[in-house]
Amino acid sequence: KKKKEKSRMGEIIMAPEIDEQLKDIAEDVKSTKRLKDEYFNCMLYGPPGTGKTMFAKELARHTGLDYAIMSGADLTQLPVGKAITELHLMFDWAENCKDGTIIFIDECEAFLANRAMDGVSEDSRKLTQAFLSRVEKPSHPKIMLIFATNCPEQLDPAALSRISRRVEIQTPAVPEAAKLFDMYLNKLAMAKGVEFDESFDSSKEELVATIVSEKFAGREIEEAVKNIIRKSRHSPEGVVTTAVAKKVITLQANELRKQRENKKSILLGE
Repeated sequence: KKKKEKSRMGEIIMAPEIDEQLKDIAEDVKSTKRLKDEYFNCMLYGPPGTGKTMFAKELARHTGLDYAIMSGADLTQLPVGKAITELHLMFDWAENCKDGTIIFIDECEAFLANRAMDGVSEDSRKLTQAFLSRVEKPSHPKIMLIFATNCPEQLDPAALSRISRRVEIQTPAVPEAAKLFDMYLNKLAMAKGVEFDESFDSSKEELVATIVSEKFAGREIEEAVKNIIRKSRHSPEGVVTTAVAKKVITLQANELRKQRENKKSILLGE
């Protein structure tokens, strides 16, 4: 469905070098549409929650292109015959859209894994081949593909050959984390009618330092702020305090650490 809302591309908070690359992509896509040139494919890679999906959605709004999301993980849950049918139906639809379409492929490594790797099933190989039969080169007159992955090293070489541009998006450093933290605090506190303790501002630097050292992605910063606001509303004081914020961030950091350790163990086969 075409997005009619005003673009919020300027509100995406990234490191300056990443921001420059993404804005360059956005302007190139806009020019491609205007000049009726071929759309190029790109890959956004990095930890989950760092803004890959947000960028793709805002790119569609910014350029006026149609937009669709394909989840690699969801596709692999279907019987291979049905998955291949769904894949072809999406490409058929996209090719018939008037102005062009952005297809955002989340967790693309789930069905485009390197076919030479051990453990890749025959069904997965068939799905990869079906995809490659519809994407023969890194550009297309009607379709722009945005591949999103946490594991670019796992992708099939043939799939990688269909990508023109690659942008790595990491968890935010201090300047970007501080902006995200403030943005979510102000937005959610205003929405919930919550005020801040007088000493809270002086603790922000320490809180942001913890967020950065624990590698919170933008999504995790938003989740932490939601929990801070919720707990503050339920507290006897009814205001956001340093103590509440520290407790929430510490608990979330511990949980993230456990999740990463578990994921590492699974990858190592422990």
